[in-house]
Amino acid sequence: MAPRIARRARRGGGRRVYPRRPMAPSLSIVVPALDEAGEIGRLARHLAAVTPDVDVLVVDGGSSDDTVDEARAAGLRVVVSSRGRAVQMNAGAAATSGEHLLFLHADTRPPPSTRELIARTLADSSVALGAFRYQVDDRTPGMRFIEWGCDLRNRWLRTPYGDQGLFLRRVDFERLGGFAEMPILEDLDLVQRAKALGRVAVLDPPAVTSARKYRERGVLRTWVRHAALAAGYQLGWRPGL
Repeated sequence: MAPRIARRARRGGGRRVYPRRPMAPSLSIVVPALDEAGEIGRLARHLAAVTPDVDVLVVDGGSSDDTVDEARAAGLRVVVSSRGRAVQMNAGAAATSGEHLLFLHADTRPPPSTRELIARTLADSSVALGAFRYQVDDRTPGMRFIEWGCDLRNRWLRTPYGDQGLFLRRVDFERLGGFAEMPILEDLDLVQRAKALGRVAVLDPPAVTSARKYRERGVLRTWVRHAALAAGYQLGWRPGL
């Protein structure tokens, strides 16, 4: 007869003692910010709802508005670093201790159960880096087209961008040497280098990002700029390096 795999109690000190479930790896969320007053408060409320009791660190790059005060008032930890998203995210990683790291833009809202989703994904040793599906808070046809194009890129190229929330194990982040301190494309660069360690997973639950940059600069102009920058990177261009 096959051995039973039912949970068995062990006797000790007159009490029934059951094996403990292993704790999920700790998670630190790093948020680079520059003049994000308003967004930081909304992000803090969202994170408290979808992933409570997780270490969140805002890394301010010298804001001239109330970003720092607003973050602290919302109960978030804040450190100040030199300006530059890559520099700020590296500083944030160094100032946290979570076994897993999630790099999150101030205007991006991750899905419910973020910590559990990340832990489940990174429990697969073949996964080096993960992200969430891209979605924006604007349902106009132009923005739906942008989402569709992003889905295609993720499906065929496995190259999520920073506004999808990039997460990975701290040990792998350190093996990669962190973000290359480039003025732009630091997210794409990290994703591409992570592929040498394993596969990139894009989860179906979306991270919802503000469409403000598209509204400010125009949908077509912004899309063309992003496409040109990504193409330049694939051809070997490394801005600032």
